[in-house]
Amino acid sequence: MKNKTKIFIDLDGTISGCSIWKGVLWNTLQLFRTDLLINIPKAVRWSILTCRPRIDMLFIKRVCIKYKLNPDKIIQPSTWLYPFKTFEDSISWKSSILSDRLDYINTNKVIYVDNDLYVLSKIMPQKNLILCTASSLQNILDIEDV
Repeated sequence: MKNKTKIFIDLDGTISGCSIWKGVLWNTLQLFRTDLLINIPKAVRWSILTCRPRIDMLFIKRVCIKYKLNPDKIIQPSTWLYPFKTFEDSISWKSSILSDRLDYINTNKVIYVDNDLYVLSKIMPQKNLILCTASSLQNILDIEDV
């Protein structure tokens, strides 16, 4: 993989669990009750991009251990509790994180993987930002030769 491409993958509903939010306890349990929803090639360097607050870091790390995942980074809000008032606020935060990665880090291309089509439709389109679902990630990796 070329080191100029960064891949960010959503946690709930994309790596594991359910993207429909029914509460902290229910969604956290779903992370451990479902199978891995994405096949991440071993050679690919990637990071988790989640709106879960810092207090959930232990759960996120346990999910990575359970599924033997090795993300480069886990990117989440810097607050200990959920900081967003609306679902759209969380999408806007993700969009700004992706934009920052394109603007401030030596990156030619960013791929964001999320199984929630509504979220993908609301992420601000930008040059060199590829949005996809988990099922299409391997096709994009093959086509883009990243």
